[in-house]
Amino acid sequence: MFAPPPADIRIEVHYQPARPSLSDTIELEVTLKGAGADVFLDSPNIPPGCVVVESVRESGNSRVFTLDPVQPGPCRIPPFHTRCLDPAHAGCDIASAATEIPIGTIVQPPLDIKDQDADPVPVPPPLSPSPWWWALLALPFAAIAFLAARNWRRHPAVRARRRLTRAKPDSFDDLHVAFREYLAARLSADARARTSPELIEALRPLGPLPELEGFLAACDCARFSGTPVSGFDEARDNCGNMIRALEAHFRRKGKLGRSHEPV
Repeated sequence: MFAPPPADIRIEVHYQPARPSLSDTIELEVTLKGAGADVFLDSPNIPPGCVVVESVRESGNSRVFTLDPVQPGPCRIPPFHTRCLDPAHAGCDIASAATEIPIGTIVQPPLDIKDQDADPVPVPPPLSPSPWWWALLALPFAAIAFLAARNWRRHPAVRARRRLTRAKPDSFDDLHVAFREYLAARLSADARARTSPELIEALRPLGPLPELEGFLAACDCARFSGTPVSGFDEARDNCGNMIRALEAHFRRKGKLGRSHEPV
């Protein structure tokens, strides 16, 4: 039997820098305080419209999310929730307040004229200008290349493979988050909240994934047992193989964009 959670349990959310721009990397720290061993932070539901989750670091009851801004403006992060190991646990649903991060443009204006250097900055002599029409002709190609590179970088499979490459050694939690975030972006946000048996059953119609059960079992064992689990490199390879198999399924179905199949 689990004891009821203490009354002073709370979730604290902090981020830095205080006023990020599109060129910054945002560190979002979520800390669960006053909780026992049977209460832990649930998987977050961070909307991909304003930020992209690049990596997740976990230490005890604290998680640090590395976020990559996508567009300027206010970015609303939904409340973070707790979860109990025992589903019948009473009073376990603790939530933080929603977090709004103001994201500015890439170039920020100076905060104070006093911060400027007193000495004038030497200006180099101008270079010989190229014909202006060459610059005009190059602009459309540069814009097309920029958009293509940005879309490729934001593709769920590309983000997932980048997270697998950056995963810390023996961190099955990094592999678990990368795979769940890929499914959430490619299929539906509900993929983050499914249990491992529910996820296996939901992915069955998409084709054979022989590594799925072993991968999820290893991740669950590492997350909940508290003992070291071997086979990290094999689990990371299996995760990459499953992502490639799912992408092949989407190409066969002609779904080059975001899929709306329920998972």
